[in-house]
Amino acid sequence: MQPALGWVEIVLGAALLGSGLWKLVHPSPPRLAEPAWLNRIATLGPVSCAGVGLVLNIRPKALVLGTAAGLALSARALPFAELVICVLVYTVIGVSSVAVPVIMTLASPQTMVKPLEALKKRIVNPSQTVTVVVALMLGALILGDGMTRI
Repeated sequence: MQPALGWVEIVLGAALLGSGLWKLVHPSPPRLAEPAWLNRIATLGPVSCAGVGLVLNIRPKALVLGTAAGLALSARALPFAELVICVLVYTVIGVSSVAVPVIMTLASPQTMVKPLEALKKRIVNPSQTVTVVVALMLGALILGDGMTRI
């Protein structure tokens, strides 16, 4: 079963590398202003925000990363208790990037306005560069992991 998992990881890693290289060679034009959808999100309620969060996790990059994590866990043949711990750690790490700012904002809204605005600018301006770097790094990692299985 390891060689089959290896080939799947190779395909997923190559897809991420290809995506990163495509963005590197064919960059989008620079943004002169923040995307309109980003400003509209600020006016959404809790249910709408939950829907946006679900839709954002259906993106190909998120699906590839989740599939790669699942393949890596399934290849280890861990006992059930260890597998549950690994899934919980993966989930906590994935959720923390959203949960921590939300909890801090609920605890002290006025204190979080400036840090969140600064973070928004730091993410929006170089977002294409961040996407390329993440896709290339994770693609190489997943591809390499797959190559060790075949």
